[in-house]
Amino acid sequence: MPTFPSRPAPTALALRLVQPRFESRTHSGKRQVRLFGTGRLVMEATWAGMATRDVSPLWAFAAAAITGGWTFELVPEQWGYPIPAAVPATALASAGAAQGATAIQLTGLPDGPLFIGGEPVRFGADRKTYLVAAPVVAVDGAATLTVAPPLVRAVPAGSLAHLRNVALTVFVPDEEVAQSVSTVLHTLTLKFEESL
Repeated sequence: MPTFPSRPAPTALALRLVQPRFESRTHSGKRQVRLFGTGRLVMEATWAGMATRDVSPLWAFAAAAITGGWTFELVPEQWGYPIPAAVPATALASAGAAQGATAIQLTGLPDGPLFIGGEPVRFGADRKTYLVAAPVVAVDGAATLTVAPPLVRAVPAGSLAHLRNVALTVFVPDEEVAQSVSTVLHTLTLKFEESL
């Protein structure tokens, strides 16, 4: 699977979680929400003030991805997406977590604060990426990781949790890619959507 260029890093990066749902309200104001499907990650990256030589590889990859209908991987951490230094590359799920669960018990962690929330994680060989939904502090090498959206598939005990350099499997959802040129500097904004 192709990998989106890790350099140059974007000047702005926004990562969002989108959850499809039906919402209704009664005349009395009571609200009902029904979720369907799973949440997916949507990312928008902007490269501003770029020279032609720097923006060209990004432009070429995005154009090929759109015209070829590619699904590809990108790693937000390589772009400077903040992952605290204490976070190890991997940890183990010490207990299984069922499909639909949002809490996973991990072991093999350094003690102390690890996540602040919003960091991407993956489990085992599953390509689905989740976001850490609450701060995580490890005690005696173990911690509970809360994720969003709820697990699409169960995570068996002993599964590897990928915590650093997590690759998102994505595609470019737009039908066009555009860049603007001011004098000799380019600005390119791309949207990426998780492929489930």
